[in-house]
Amino acid sequence: MRRRGFTFLETIVSAVLLAGVALAVFVTLNSIVLQQTQQRQRLTASEIANRLVIIYLDDANELARMAADPFVENEREFYRWSYEATPVDFHAGFVPTDSDNARIARRGQVLERFTNLSVTVWLSERSGGAPSPDLGVPTAHLVRLNNPIPLRNPDSLQKAATTGRIIELLSQPVGGTGSRTTPNRTTPSGSKP
Repeated sequence: MRRRGFTFLETIVSAVLLAGVALAVFVTLNSIVLQQTQQRQRLTASEIANRLVIIYLDDANELARMAADPFVENEREFYRWSYEATPVDFHAGFVPTDSDNARIARRGQVLERFTNLSVTVWLSERSGGAPSPDLGVPTAHLVRLNNPIPLRNPDSLQKAATTGRIIELLSQPVGGTGSRTTPNRTTPSGSKP
């Protein structure tokens, strides 16, 4: 009895099928690794944004000083950041009646201290990202409503009390007397405009 082997054509077809399956597996694995890398970069950007918010809450002037160097390095990757702190208008779209005016005058003094802090962090062009937060670049955007009176925790209260900042904050004029400060704005590079 004679054993029949594979013909040359069968060998070529099986090799092509095997190469196709191997290519599909390689493309799938490469896509998974790329997605994992981008997810890690987005998570890192979120962590950096959170750190910058905490720095701002502790000392807004420190974040303004840091804006001179808009790069943050994390595990051999560079990230850019920008922030904007703007006063919050709690009265937008609200038409008060005469009885509301007295209540607004009492509550408005406290409410006008609030600021809206917006921090954006993205992968820098040094690490394969972009100079601005473009579509497709791993980016994190964090927004926080902030009361500048540092009563968040005992450490920040103690720091403000020892540096005299608490007296400065409490003695700032509030209310509708034009006491709002101009917003802190940064360009995408992190430097002041």
